[in-house]
This record gives sequence, C-alpha cells and structure tokens, in this order.
Amino acid sequence: MIKRTGTRKPYINTMKEKIETSNAPKAIGTYSQAIKSGNLIFLSGQIPLDPKTMKLVKG
Repeated sequence: MIKRTGTRKPYINTMKEKIETSNAPKAIGTYSQAIKSGNLIFLSGQIPLDPKTMKLVKG
C-alpha cells in the first residue's frame, strides 16, 4: 500500500460577489459583468458598446 502525503492546502470556500456598474454595457445574456472571489476579479468578455445607447463604438 502506498500512502500519499502532500502539501496541498485545504479547500476554502470563498464568497463570490457579483459586480455590476452602469459605466459598462449591461450583460445581455445570463452572465455577469464581473465576479469578485477573494482577492481576484473575473471579467466576462466585453465588446465595445456605449452603455447609454447600447450601440457599437467605432474604432
């Protein structure tokens, strides 16, 4: 029998916080603009939309 020992840290369940701002286009689908988990922020894919008109920005 082989006994495993390791230095793996125990799983810690961190709270996730949904981030929404009116300074960016609203999410069109079922995703969030961003999610904060611990000290990390995960951004969803964004396209160049003007948040006021919801039209593509040229450039």
